[in-house]
Amino acid sequence: MHEVISLEEELKQRKTQLLFMKVRVDQILEEKSIAAERIQNSIKQRRQKMEKVKAETIRSFAALVALIEAKKIKLVEFLEEKQKATEQEAEMVIRQMQMEILENQRISIQLEDLSKTEDDFKLLQDLPSISTPTDSKTFRPKTQIVLHENTVKVAVAHMEKVLSEQVENMIREANLMELDEPGDPETDEVFHDELETLQQENMTTVSLDPSTAHPSLIVSEDRKGVRDGGSRRNVSDNSSRFDCLHYVLGSEGFSSGRCYFEVSVKGQSTWEVGVARDTISRKGVNLSLSPEHGCWTLGSYWGQCQVNSNPPVVLPAAPEQLGVFVDFNQRLVSFYDVDTRTLIYSFTQCTFSSDPPEGAGKGAPFGSSLKRWIYIGTVTKTRIYPIFRPSSEEKEAALHISPVRSSKRRK
Repeated sequence: MHEVISLEEELKQRKTQLLFMKVRVDQILEEKSIAAERIQNSIKQRRQKMEKVKAETIRSFAALVALIEAKKIKLVEFLEEKQKATEQEAEMVIRQMQMEILENQRISIQLEDLSKTEDDFKLLQDLPSISTPTDSKTFRPKTQIVLHENTVKVAVAHMEKVLSEQVENMIREANLMELDEPGDPETDEVFHDELETLQQENMTTVSLDPSTAHPSLIVSEDRKGVRDGGSRRNVSDNSSRFDCLHYVLGSEGFSSGRCYFEVSVKGQSTWEVGVARDTISRKGVNLSLSPEHGCWTLGSYWGQCQVNSNPPVVLPAAPEQLGVFVDFNQRLVSFYDVDTRTLIYSFTQCTFSSDPPEGAGKGAPFGSSLKRWIYIGTVTKTRIYPIFRPSSEEKEAALHISPVRSSKRRK
């Protein structure tokens, strides 16, 4: 037996269905509009970056062409000067030889006349007065060329080879970087704003720990800013404080999950920002910033920004607003340029844990207050701390931990 539904109930159900369909369509339209806008913004950013690369390519190659032209002129002038010096020397010798030829011709005439005379007294009288013919050394032109033609050809061919290899390396590197991108950059990067997701879902409150700061560093009252005072202050020493290198750690350590924080380095000529294991050395100068020693940092050194990897990776530009993201499960540390909303660099396969010290298997605590180790058998749990080094220039702005603001809240 079929269930009978009244026309009124059917109409009500259809209207409800229509309403849900309308809401869904409107939602799809909004998502598509947002996606289209993001694609346009992404294309604009990529165009701007590409224009910068093109401009730098034109400038750099123009400078290279100018340098080659200058070196060519210098080499040609050198060869011309050598040839000119040789010709001048030859001309001087020729003039000397011409004078000697005239003198010898005069002597030859005198001897000829004297040989024809029949006056023995004249022969005896005049012969001693005739000059002895000059016999200067014969000039030999320098036949050895200062630079062989083949030498020039080989040198230029080598320069051409090196230039071609460098250009091919740049093209190959660009292709590899494109292949390394996770998926289509116009979908994965645009439809899913990675940085915005990190900002919204992994924002972490970070403040500075004054007890770890080098005596020359001045931490602000709100523990969000730090600058270098230029001279050591009278502060209490402890096992957690850096006593030689001008660093300070964050108060909050992390041992699991994800965390994200932002730092303003605007106005800083030199700085270092990143994260480090709590086992890093605080005393003396025995601190390596390499990942092998438990440090994952970016740094700027008088205009040159670099990733402190092994070997270091030089970056084309230094950010002013830096985002730092740590994912323990993925063993990942990433740095973002917040202003351009682009990924700067990612450390992968990071070793956040460290080997347990001798005797750790007994389950006893070990180390200082910042080395919060918990041993269960032979297992250690290492914490990761934000690490900062501000500029050593006293007149420059402080390095500052900034509040995280996603792109939606910036609008």
